[in-house]
Amino acid sequence: MHIAIDIRSLSEGVGGVAVYTRAVVRSLLALEDSHTYTLFTNSWKGSHNFGFPKTGPRHSTVELRYPNKLFHASQMVLGRPHIDGLIERRTGKKPDVIFFPNIHFASYSQSIPAVLTLHDLSFLIHPELLSFKSLWWHRLITPRKFIARMSYILAVSDCTKQDCVRLCERDPESITVTYLGRDPLLCPPDGAQATALHERTSLILFGAHERRKNAHATVEAFALFCKRDQAARRYKLVLVGR
Repeated sequence: MHIAIDIRSLSEGVGGVAVYTRAVVRSLLALEDSHTYTLFTNSWKGSHNFGFPKTGPRHSTVELRYPNKLFHASQMVLGRPHIDGLIERRTGKKPDVIFFPNIHFASYSQSIPAVLTLHDLSFLIHPELLSFKSLWWHRLITPRKFIARMSYILAVSDCTKQDCVRLCERDPESITVTYLGRDPLLCPPDGAQATALHERTSLILFGAHERRKNAHATVEAFALFCKRDQAARRYKLVLVGR
């Protein structure tokens, strides 16, 4: 099977989606299978260090150089160019399926099945927590229509799956919950060093500067935990963000 993967998030800065996309690509390329992959990205600024080779025995990368605003507008208004068509013209191979690690501006042939990883639907549930720029980005991208087009959806939590069923009227059978993994760098070492590590465990909230992450409730919950349970002494709360 020839699988196209949208890796545009790796050219758009840091963040959870970029970390997820990089980890998924690395894991897929490490598998011993017969699948081939084309990684698709677009950036006017040019080449980036993606954290993995751009070419290999079973994969290649298609890097376009269109201005993103122009490319997004064309995808949104004209429905062109089709991503699968761009890939076929540059590689000579038509994708059998397209994988989107997140919701994005994307136009592709109706005959091509597509799979989406859905991280959350907070932008539909609490739009008041979005910045002005983020609010309009989500409005322009029409997430409900994007989700409706997907052949299959991977939800990162049971809550997100239920939100998708409720808000986007998706068939539950078309959604599989795939919990997020952890980077091997975060796995504790063996032996005595691991015992020492577990004497104090950090609870980490990433993106604490974003209102939708609800850092205030996290701090309140941790304070309540510390009052009610002596085991809380083994933990410390770390907030990460600007």
